[in-house]
Amino acid sequence: MSETEELREFAVNLQQDVIARADAAEEGALRTTAFTELMIQHLIDASEIDDGTVCDFEGRGMRCSGWYLSEDNDRLDLFLSVPRLDGLASTVPKAEIETAFKRLSAFLAKALDGLYKGMEEALDRYDMCRSIYDARTELSHVRLFVITDGVATVDRIDNENIEGVEV
Repeated sequence: MSETEELREFAVNLQQDVIARADAAEEGALRTTAFTELMIQHLIDASEIDDGTVCDFEGRGMRCSGWYLSEDNDRLDLFLSVPRLDGLASTVPKAEIETAFKRLSAFLAKALDGLYKGMEEALDRYDMCRSIYDARTELSHVRLFVITDGVATVDRIDNENIEGVEV
């Protein structure tokens, strides 16, 4: 089986897993949420991350699909899902990946600046944003993950510094 065929087979299986996970959720789940949960688990299984929690946030020019803050508050992982869920493993344009990173970076900057202050305390995203804000002075490293089931044409995005934190 060629690499392209294996990739397409993986995409079809992933699509089916996401649909099954979304349908099996107690109150039903959005497929994007199920995709994020599944991909975080794949990253954990591959030892790329320690853990992760799905938490959707979308605002003007900002998006985030999940997060993980280390126990000592020095490392933060943020996730943004860009699922296709078409079973084709189609190409995700470079511009779309770069836009996703910009939205995730914008979310990080706002969270570090106190984004939680305008939110309802009962929401999961409040906890995420408040935890990021509270850890801002201890953070030494942030990793941004854009997760897709397509083929990304970007290998790496250059590091940047946001609010004094290496990203």
